[in-house]
Amino acid sequence: MTTRAALAEALREAGPDLSFRPRALFRAAESLGHADASLGLLLATGGLAGALHSAPPEVRARIAEGDLLTGSAHPGGQLRRTGGEGYVLSGCWVAVPAATSADWFALGAERDDGGPPEPVLVLLPAGVAGVSPRTGTGLDGADARHLAARDVAVPAEHVLPAFGPVPGPAPLPPVVAVRCAVTGVALGLARRALSEFAETARQRSRLGEVTRMSEQPVLRTELNRVVLSFRAARRLVLTELEGLPPDGDGQEAVPVALRTGLAAALLHAHGVAIDAVRFAFGKSGGSSLYSGHSMEGHWRDAEELACHHLFSERAEREIASAQFGDHVSPVWL
Repeated sequence: MTTRAALAEALREAGPDLSFRPRALFRAAESLGHADASLGLLLATGGLAGALHSAPPEVRARIAEGDLLTGSAHPGGQLRRTGGEGYVLSGCWVAVPAATSADWFALGAERDDGGPPEPVLVLLPAGVAGVSPRTGTGLDGADARHLAARDVAVPAEHVLPAFGPVPGPAPLPPVVAVRCAVTGVALGLARRALSEFAETARQRSRLGEVTRMSEQPVLRTELNRVVLSFRAARRLVLTELEGLPPDGDGQEAVPVALRTGLAAALLHAHGVAIDAVRFAFGKSGGSSLYSGHSMEGHWRDAEELACHHLFSERAEREIASAQFGDHVSPVWL
């Protein structure tokens, strides 16, 4: 199945307007992460389509039904105003999923209009930005590539103020919807890795030992701690999601305090999920696993998810600052 067909099938199975429904988006991404983390990442990136909610009608009309929109919320570009009403865009965006299949890109940038830089999303048609060869060690099905643009002309109506609170039916900015979905993918992947490891531990022993892994008290205790930590982190995310306003028309944008609490819970759960996969990979044999082993594949996918910019060290610092009441750019919330 092609990238385009796989993403279309994922969106059809998950339901419409997922970027406006954070609970449904999280659960759909978690289910896809358990089955295929690459497909889950494609669905997560599709959350950027929520940016079109703030686009002018004439811009939305240019995107045909069935067009594939992907991109990156990372502010990797610089947007400068030209002499007229338009802009020019230069920048680089790392590991953009489905880069060779997309019809449109929504790319993060900082707009310079003479004042403080303003975070925006820039809508670009495919073909105007350069696409790198395949990069990364995992998530092969997501076909993530680097994008680069240099002095690309951008009409003013293609610049979307998508990082702040969005009016209408969307309770969260698109960047937060993406964070919800990526965390769901990581949790789904971790659940699969832990399940496979537990099943293996009941059947096999380590090299040079007679007892099965599940009969070793220390390993049983370690696995129990990892599983309990995983369950607690997932429950924390669900609790924060339940605190959001109900889905539907007419709801107001979620206040900063709720967005901060949700972001912190998602950041914690994402880290717990990555650590769980690393635990299962290491206890299964780690680097001694032969190429193609399913646990090695889970580990490679997890390491790619660990590099996502919404879960970087800077993101952690920004969210910590927000929890203490400091002003934080909406890029992170």
